[in-house]
Amino acid sequence: MVKRLTGYVLIAIFLVPVGGLVYCHAVSFDSLQISSELRREFDDAIPKLMDKRGVPGVAIAVVREGEVAWGKGYGWADKDRRLPVTEHTVFQAASISKPVSAWVAMKLVENGTLALDTPASRYLTRWQLPASPFDNDGVTLRRILSHTAGLSVPGYLGFPPGTPLQTLEASLTSATDAGHQPLAVVFPPGHEWHYSGGGYTLMQLIVEQATGQSFADFAQSAVLTPLKITESSFHTLPRWQG
Repeated sequence: MVKRLTGYVLIAIFLVPVGGLVYCHAVSFDSLQISSELRREFDDAIPKLMDKRGVPGVAIAVVREGEVAWGKGYGWADKDRRLPVTEHTVFQAASISKPVSAWVAMKLVENGTLALDTPASRYLTRWQLPASPFDNDGVTLRRILSHTAGLSVPGYLGFPPGTPLQTLEASLTSATDAGHQPLAVVFPPGHEWHYSGGGYTLMQLIVEQATGQSFADFAQSAVLTPLKITESSFHTLPRWQG
């Protein structure tokens, strides 16, 4: 959730129990300033909202002109081990990462490696969309990124800690964390908006085939490092595990 308030951007990231819903709340101020009064407002409001929604941990950041003006953590990153949330706690971003993922793909469009309106199948050798009653050649990068490619698999449930991840090909063929659904064209491409997390998995494969690198490696070098984003990654780093 991102909300602009009087020249500031207020970002709230809520960590919820497995199976829960992400809940975001914006505190509205007529004149937002990084002051002791604002901090007291957060300190009063956030714990009450956490208790109401059963949310164990929250990170708050106030961003002004592209810089973090203030940040704070509330609650627990790991309640059993009594590890508190801080402004440096790493959260699983889930679909909040999609705009960054799209940026990664667009870097390849920008340099001419990929084209937005070329059939996705022309970039793939490791895996192909299964036959469908619709035109698979209508599945393009532009439509994948905008959720208009007519693809299935709206989303994924994720894997418990320590569970091995499927390969991209296995996930596209039968995603165990999406009810064993295959990715397929189930609506006419280009006709309507249908949210597809699976489409972004297909985009991941396209990026890997186009670059010869893992998506995480290319994203790091092409987007995250140039933007000096040092506490986020598509890699699962050892220091973030456990």
